[in-house]
Amino acid sequence: MGAVCAKPYVVQIGDKKLTLEQFRRIHTCADALKVAGYTVDVNEPVHIWGPKRRDMVHVNEPFKIRNMMIYKGESIYVATLYGKE
Repeated sequence: MGAVCAKPYVVQIGDKKLTLEQFRRIHTCADALKVAGYTVDVNEPVHIWGPKRRDMVHVNEPFKIRNMMIYKGESIYVATLYGKE
């Protein structure tokens, strides 16, 4: 019998690892926060930390992969995995 190939994870948001199919459903910061298990209020600010800069955006703006998101005082780790387990 052949081996069953598991779908690789491509992104991690908080403690959740996402496959490419799951990641394609994320369009806004609110979508990413919901995947990570947070209850999201409309027009709440979220801080996006990148390698060289920090931006404050609203949860309904497009999601971009950065190092970390800070929402309501909690840090949410964001990383690309590219198939690593």
